Amino acid sequence: MNLFRPQFLALAVAVAAQSSAFAESFVVQDIRVEGLQRVAPGTVFSYLPVQIGQQFDTDNSAQAVTDLYAINLFSRINLARDGNTLVVQVEEFPIISSIELKGNSSLSSSNVKQAFAKAGFAEGQPFNPAMLQEMQNQLYGQYHAQSKFQVNIDAQVNTLPRGRVEVVFTIDEGRTAQYKSIDFVGNRIYSDEQLAKLFDTSTTGWLSFMSKNDQINNERMQADYERLENFYKDRGFMDFAITSVQTALSEDKTRMFLTVNVDEGETYTIKDYRVSGDLIVPESELLSLIQVQKEQFFNHSAIKASTEAIRNRLADEGFGKADVRIVPDVDRLKREVALNFVIQSGPRVTVRRIEFTGNAKSYDSVLRRELRQQEMAPYSASDLERSEQRIRRLPQIEKIEKALRPVPGHPDQVDVVYTVAERSTSYIQGGIGYGQSSGALFSLEYADDNFLGTGNRFNINFGKGSYVQSYGLSVTNPYFTDDGISARFSFNYDEYDYDEEDLSDWTSDNLALMLNFGYPISEYQSVFLGGGYRQVKIHTGANVASEINDFLKDNGKTFNEFVLTGSWLRDTTDDAYMPTTGSQNSLSLELVVPGSDATYYRSDFKHRSFFSGQSEDSLVFSLHGNVSYGNSYGDLKGGLPFYRHYYAGGINSVRGYQYGSVGPRYKNNDYAGGDFRVTGGAELMLPVSFSGRERNLRVGAFADAGGVWNKVSDFDTADMRYSTGLFLQWISPIGPLNLSYAVPLNKKTGDDTEAFQFTIGTTF
Repeated sequence: MNLFRPQFLALAVAVAAQSSAFAESFVVQDIRVEGLQRVAPGTVFSYLPVQIGQQFDTDNSAQAVTDLYAINLFSRINLARDGNTLVVQVEEFPIISSIELKGNSSLSSSNVKQAFAKAGFAEGQPFNPAMLQEMQNQLYGQYHAQSKFQVNIDAQVNTLPRGRVEVVFTIDEGRTAQYKSIDFVGNRIYSDEQLAKLFDTSTTGWLSFMSKNDQINNERMQADYERLENFYKDRGFMDFAITSVQTALSEDKTRMFLTVNVDEGETYTIKDYRVSGDLIVPESELLSLIQVQKEQFFNHSAIKASTEAIRNRLADEGFGKADVRIVPDVDRLKREVALNFVIQSGPRVTVRRIEFTGNAKSYDSVLRRELRQQEMAPYSASDLERSEQRIRRLPQIEKIEKALRPVPGHPDQVDVVYTVAERSTSYIQGGIGYGQSSGALFSLEYADDNFLGTGNRFNINFGKGSYVQSYGLSVTNPYFTDDGISARFSFNYDEYDYDEEDLSDWTSDNLALMLNFGYPISEYQSVFLGGGYRQVKIHTGANVASEINDFLKDNGKTFNEFVLTGSWLRDTTDDAYMPTTGSQNSLSLELVVPGSDATYYRSDFKHRSFFSGQSEDSLVFSLHGNVSYGNSYGDLKGGLPFYRHYYAGGINSVRGYQYGSVGPRYKNNDYAGGDFRVTGGAELMLPVSFSGRERNLRVGAFADAGGVWNKVSDFDTADMRYSTGLFLQWISPIGPLNLSYAVPLNKKTGDDTEAFQFTIGTTF
């Protein structure tokens, strides 16, 4: 009210003056408006409560002044009588020519101006001095919400020619206030230290500049209060309540002191529980979904999970609007509570239509084929959940949200709206490294996991470095048939110099044409079958290992191979690039069949699992392992051909060691690789966000281990190499980036190490 007091007083004076000016009423024969510059006379006429031919008196005059001031166009209004002509004398507000903000580093000028415009304070609008203070207060409110209580805002109005003004807000933002202390009052069972650990909000510490958790944030505080309440209510304190919260600001407005007053109450145990109401599902099954236990403490989270489980089970039967209420029977004397889960099923619901928004690139059909919930089919919570999960796992989907929209006039129908945010799927991937003898390597690959919005994957690559020159092309259609059979065609040609990579003095020219089909066998599992043709040409140097020369003398230097491939994949992870939960398991087999110049097989088993808390800010723990084995058969003796050996070391296996350097050696000390490989490790990852953006960055620590042997019987843990270090994963605008800094833990004489390694792309 204080904001408008000057205008209110002016209006009151004007109304009083007009009341005395028209002591005698008269019939208005004409109306004349004086003082208009920009406002049309018709605007004034439309707001006057009197027309020509009507009686005008004191009541009319007061109402006229009030109505004309209300349209916020005039700074002064006066009514006069000239004979039987009513004269309306006005003075218009000036027009706002420009609004400028200076010193606002924490607030966007465009966002502030948009907020001003919604209140009618914008360039091209009339300037009402009363609104200036209101806008100034709005700015103060926005800064206070950012914990900037030292802020000072000076509003300057400069008069311009032709009835215009410019408004300049000069802002001194000051320092951001930080929490100095968080105290609790009323807690008897748990100490202040125990309760403070539940808060993401923290007091100022030496790492505060990194986390910013000591700064005031209303959303974070509300989450803290909820976490505190759940902590107590999950431990039997059914009546726990936060009775009040007090904050105090230091004299310099840079430190906050928070006091949280609580009433712990008493602990209660569960005496009994039952279900009642619309028992659409058998009672025994509903009871099995309840996660509380008799004679155990009251547990709010378990009760909430129980109601959600019952609701989802009913939703699987089509009752998507089912409601589950908890009716407690509390015995205060014995501190016991009996729970009654009252079920109201509501109508059986049909999903009328499923819509997608936000998919600017991807066709609806690409997303729709992942649906397990169908249109005009009974509502199913599990089918909707699986649909959402499958869409989320698409490489082009960064975020997805689901909303249920009632159908007007049809209480038994809903529409499902999925709102998606797409990430860029066109990327360039490559790798850069440096070894003691291999020198520099650069490779480049263009790929799109959502080619032209079709969901097909297109990949073309080439590279040239000191030890490799490669060219490749592949096209994958994940829905080659409507029932989910995928097809992948690939062409690859590369020239590989193993001498330049410091392995051994030989090179290979490799040509491969492959066709593979994928067959889904369950929601999370698929098998892949395929085959093709591969040609390998070997060229040796003067310093090649004698073992390689002996093999080539017996088998020749050109190998034409006809290949059959088979693999199994099970993937339950929640994201294509940055998984937090679930696991990946794969088993692959490659068989070079009789009729080829060499007959052998190779097999690989890979596992990776992810564990995290429920919060999107939770740490993610990952375990991974890889076992690979191959051997020759038929006329080919001595194990795998040397050009198909397994190697270890590098960013894909044991970080910190140069690629290929972990494992057996030839007699001349060249790295040989082997027929059997074991690698594994663990990672602890922390998601990082910037200014509320999606979490596309992770930093963390890792531990790697691995080794290679000539055959399985040679396996010895003493031959393994170990490393630890730090890493970074980032979904960059040009594709996923993986960077590591590793420290070898048991480097042995002759090992080649690389502390810094990275790749850009999907292959890490």
